[in-house]
Amino acid sequence: MYLSRLRLRNFRNFTDQTLEFPPQGVAIVGDNGQGKTNLLEAIYYLEIFRSFRNAPDEQLVRFGEEVFRIEGRVTSAAGTAEEIAAAFDRRQRRKKVTVEDLEPPRFGDVIGRVGATIFSPSDIGIIAGSPGGRRRFLDILLSLSIPGYLAALQRFRQALTQRNALLRQGAAPALVAAWNDGLIRWGSRIIA
Repeated sequence: MYLSRLRLRNFRNFTDQTLEFPPQGVAIVGDNGQGKTNLLEAIYYLEIFRSFRNAPDEQLVRFGEEVFRIEGRVTSAAGTAEEIAAAFDRRQRRKKVTVEDLEPPRFGDVIGRVGATIFSPSDIGIIAGSPGGRRRFLDILLSLSIPGYLAALQRFRQALTQRNALLRQGAAPALVAAWNDGLIRWGSRIIA
């Protein structure tokens, strides 16, 4: 799978730009301030539906505009294509994601369709920083590449939070054990 087409409307410094990408890949070259990182941000936005630069969606809308829209076509080696789009309306403070013009029940159901991974200078903390930062990076990477990983991770975290709250409250062992079962169930799916 590869991103074969990208259209940006009112995203950062792009007014209305359509780009076609060959299966061999491309090199993005340009002077400072021309939008190279903004282009990468748009591609990755279609992957996780948020900015890798941690910018709120309101800041991604081009100055003087109210809505941005990113459209992408992901093409398989066999030539089948899938259309993915994401838009944000500043007035309504609403994000809309579609795959083949259909809105998924949850964004998490369609995360990872583009197959993009970002590694930026701010990610140096993965190597030099805390184990928690490395775990977060790996969780993101695995969520994008393994179907069901994100859902299992969310359920594991929920079970962990509930169990720890019960332990702090001194709850009955039977209540704690019920959440331990959830930790085992979802934890085994995460490490499998």
